[in-house]
Amino acid sequence: MVYQPRASQTAELKDKVNIKYSVELEHIEKPELRVLKDSREILSKTINDPNYSKLFSYENNKDITKRDYTFILNWETGADTTKIKIPDYSIQFNLSGIDSGVNEGGKEVIDLEGRLKDPNPEGNPVFLSNARTLDGKTSVSVNGYELTINAMDNVSRDEKNVVELEATSYRYWL
Repeated sequence: MVYQPRASQTAELKDKVNIKYSVELEHIEKPELRVLKDSREILSKTINDPNYSKLFSYENNKDITKRDYTFILNWETGADTTKIKIPDYSIQFNLSGIDSGVNEGGKEVIDLEGRLKDPNPEGNPVFLSNARTLDGKTSVSVNGYELTINAMDNVSRDEKNVVELEATSYRYWL
């Protein structure tokens, strides 16, 4: 009886930013696994286990960041490829529980440290980079993690201030 070599690879996202890779091998001995990030090789390894799995994470390897990944498995008589992408997620703002109300002519300073996060771990820390008023009833400024809201005339503390916030990851500051 002739046995056919078979490889079954999977790559799936875990916790949005980690890659869980696994391969099941039948009648294949010591295939070579190559992992490409975009088109750059970041790993080459001989697989000795017919049920191999590995979690690729930024925590364990700083090369595992948002991008496209290709897993190429080569053996004597064949090859198999699987692909996956770690997306570039948007920065998250946790603004719950913040009171941005300010009385006419008043000033409110709001500390946003710890409230800005990039789901892609390589994008942290995140800094408040800009703010602007959208309703013209306030003037706003940014200093580090502090947002300062200065009320214009005819503003009541009960009115909602419409402010647009921009945040930047340190990875993008050159």
